[in-house]
Amino acid sequence: MKSSKIDWTSIIIGIVLLIISSILIFTVLLNTGMQYWITRILASLGVAFLITGVSKDSIQAKINLPTAAITATGTIAVFFVLYFSNPADEPTYPNPTHQK
Repeated sequence: MKSSKIDWTSIIIGIVLLIISSILIFTVLLNTGMQYWITRILASLGVAFLITGVSKDSIQAKINLPTAAITATGTIAVFFVLYFSNPADEPTYPNPTHQK
């Protein structure tokens, strides 16, 4: 029996996470840094699951930080690469406590 090169479970999880992050991005106003951070994580995980669903366990990454080194394979490796290589800074949000 031949095994499929496509992991359908990972692809379905990736699509669901991308749909959730798209709904958050386009319908819910991101008013805080925490909402931005959660949306960024969901989108990165969604893409990571999609990529590893197609390529299985052939992806590896090693990220060197000033205090430690991270070595990962599969979905986690893609997630770390996408999350840590994202050049976007967190947007600034107005402070709601100073409104009258």
